[in-house]
Amino acid sequence: MLAQLASAYALAGRKNKALTKLASIQGQVRQSHVCGFNIACVHASLGENEQAFTFLEKACQDCSH
Repeated sequence: MLAQLASAYALAGRKNKALTKLASIQGQVRQSHVCGFNIACVHASLGENEQAFTFLEKACQDCSH
């Protein structure tokens, strides 16, 4: 849910709020499994295409194992 909120902030032009939420999500990655797809969506919403593709590729690899 946090990723969707971060994406919404990014799409609304509230980049700082989106980055804050993204940092929270990335903090959760260390504690529990967070789907790479959700992180990719946030990066895509921020216009960070390279990071988005990196996380999409990771999500695909995770699903294939």
